[in-house]
Amino acid sequence: MNIWTRLGISVALAAMFCIAASEMLQPTQFYEQHKLLVIVTFVIIGAVVSGVGVSVNRRIKARYVASQAALAEEDRDNDPRGWEPFLLFNMAYWGVMAVVFGCILVFLVPTYTKRSQPKVVARAPEPAAKKPAPTPPPVTNAIVHTNTPLQIPRFKLQGITIRAATRSALIDGRTYFVDDFVQDAKVTSIDTYTVVLEWRGISVVLQAPR
Repeated sequence: MNIWTRLGISVALAAMFCIAASEMLQPTQFYEQHKLLVIVTFVIIGAVVSGVGVSVNRRIKARYVASQAALAEEDRDNDPRGWEPFLLFNMAYWGVMAVVFGCILVFLVPTYTKRSQPKVVARAPEPAAKKPAPTPPPVTNAIVHTNTPLQIPRFKLQGITIRAATRSALIDGRTYFVDDFVQDAKVTSIDTYTVVLEWRGISVVLQAPR
């Protein structure tokens, strides 16, 4: 295998390693914290594998030379590198490539800390739900029992008119709407059969005549 073929394969392997490392190793927290350890590991493994490969290749070459010496001149292989194993099965070659991979990692900057971390927005505590004020017991036209004797005016409900948009009540001969005042009592609601007035903090319920 000529030198250009070796160089082409080596460049392709280095490019594939660079892509794989940038996708699977560069964005990890492990690589950020142990980058130097990873580089040293590649270099050490490469040196050990390369040394073992060189030793193995020497034995292979010695056997090859011995076998060629036993052959006749016309049967000998004239290729000076005929003894060398295929490049991808050569341990010495992979040792050198492991060292090259370690050198590539020197220039591969970790990107774990550069990734945008999710922003945590502190939420203000939700206000406690207000308890609805207790509704005073409804008061009819007849009698209201209180600690302090009160004389509630007499209101006479004569009719209720409910239309699509408005509701009105006929009280003491006059028509009133919600939020109107009957004397000093405010009309708070008009339903189908009842009208509620608020008089001095007391709810007065008027029943419609049937």
